[in-house]
Amino acid sequence: MNQPLYPFSSIHAFGVMTLALVLSFSQPLHAQTDFDECGIFDFDCCGCVLFYPASGNGVGYLTDAVSPPIGEIVRITAVTWTDCVHFCAAIYCLTDTQLFFDCSVSAGGESNCSNGQDDDSDGLTDCCDPDCACTPGFEICDNGFDDDCDGFIDLQDPDCSGSPPGGVFVRGDSNGDGNLDVSDAVRSLTFLFQGAVVECLDAVDVSDDGEVNIADPVALLNTLFSSSGAPPPPYPDCGFDPTTDGLHCWGYFVCP
Repeated sequence: MNQPLYPFSSIHAFGVMTLALVLSFSQPLHAQTDFDECGIFDFDCCGCVLFYPASGNGVGYLTDAVSPPIGEIVRITAVTWTDCVHFCAAIYCLTDTQLFFDCSVSAGGESNCSNGQDDDSDGLTDCCDPDCACTPGFEICDNGFDDDCDGFIDLQDPDCSGSPPGGVFVRGDSNGDGNLDVSDAVRSLTFLFQGAVVECLDAVDVSDDGEVNIADPVALLNTLFSSSGAPPPPYPDCGFDPTTDGLHCWGYFVCP
């Protein structure tokens, strides 16, 4: 009598493995993996509180956490996670979530929350990125950041109306005496080469290129003694810097 092509034991083992694989892949995802992740809570476009994992995919997770800390890095665990059918921008709903304040990781993120660019390459831009943790209508008026991500910084923001009028200057008025003359070029040179104190580096940046160097007093002298043209605004009257750069005058109170 001919032997079977496969011994019974091999067929049995193969069947058991196949059954195990079928059972494994047929189980819902939340039955296999619980949620444990560091990240940040933020509001989505519809006013829902969502959790954005630090390692994440750019989409929020709707949780049942009660009064979670907005904008603070935390770790949450969830007993189950399921496909989410909700008007919030969430791909999963997490249930039985718990909060832990033991994350040493940072959510990382946007280096500039008002430049229209995806600085951290996570697919989210400016206020849409939870790294910015913006609060609409809430602008801190002296920290050099666009806290509410509306495109206006500090005292340039209408939300800061009534705050002390710092941060305005005349470009080229390096010594802050209200006049534009050769003494301003001298102050710029002594700042560059002798370490003189200058309260408003934006005023020294005559070319408005975001840098202070020898070209700036040269440009000022050309403005004063030749027909090279006027510096970029604010000039000749006091005003805010219309460009965003690393220079600032937020503690500067010379202009009325």
